[in-house]
Amino acid sequence: MRERILKAATTEFARYGYGGAGIERIAKAAGANKRMIYYHVGKKDVLYLAILEGVYEHIRAAERSLNLQSLPPVEAITKLITSLGSIVSTTLNLSGFSITRTCIVHAISSDPARQSICIHRSRH
Repeated sequence: MRERILKAATTEFARYGYGGAGIERIAKAAGANKRMIYYHVGKKDVLYLAILEGVYEHIRAAERSLNLQSLPPVEAITKLITSLGSIVSTTLNLSGFSITRTCIVHAISSDPARQSICIHRSRH
């Protein structure tokens, strides 16, 4: 159920953004109800954060697969930089929305609650 909710939420946030996304539409698309979303994932901001974390983990896994630790520093940095664009592009295409754009919009927002969605994980 959690995966269905996350998939439906990813589509919803991609289409409407954080402010326009609706829990009711997410629930309907996932074949769930609002209480099931709250039980399996949590409130809207927690749901959004779960999606961002999933996309970020996919990026990190792709970076780990480059096996950079076995390379000399300059070669590792070169490989990372040349691969990063492809990794992020593929990840964003898989997730259906731009994590970078979304985080930038939230980070510059005057609403502290929206800022904290991206800032929260960047400190850990």
